[in-house]
Amino acid sequence: MRLLLLIVFLISVTYADIKKINTFSAEFVQTVKDEKGALLTYSGKILAKKPQYALWKYKKPVAKSIYISPYRLTVVEPELEQVITRNISSEFNFFDMLKRAKKISSKHYETHIEDTIYHIFLDGDSIVSIQYTDEFDNKVTILFSHQKINKEIDTNLFTPTYPLDYDIINS
Repeated sequence: MRLLLLIVFLISVTYADIKKINTFSAEFVQTVKDEKGALLTYSGKILAKKPQYALWKYKKPVAKSIYISPYRLTVVEPELEQVITRNISSEFNFFDMLKRAKKISSKHYETHIEDTIYHIFLDGDSIVSIQYTDEFDNKVTILFSHQKINKEIDTNLFTPTYPLDYDIINS
């Protein structure tokens, strides 16, 4: 569940004036470093739209798409030929959650979701990274690039697409 919260949280973050954000798209690189120093790196693209739509398209190391809508999370994993779906609470409005992020300095904001503290780092008005420690004590950093703010995004892009012969797992 924490991963879900993070994903939805991250899709919502772009500018220091987060109250004005309605849509967001960017390339991302996510690194996960464990306590022994082993490093995993993921990359892809993210799209987000109010009130609570998101699409994380992972390209590397393996293709995967994560679709988030106000009541549903769907993960499409082509290499496994499977789709995992889960209901999510409509009580989570992550754009509103970002409005509560506290300014620590001109380049650093902080917010709490459940038991995790997320550090949001800025360069001017643009959010360039988010850092946190996950429930397994891994240090996670997500770097954003090529950000586009408040550009039109078709809501249909947040509808999961996959071949009909994929296994579907409802959890």
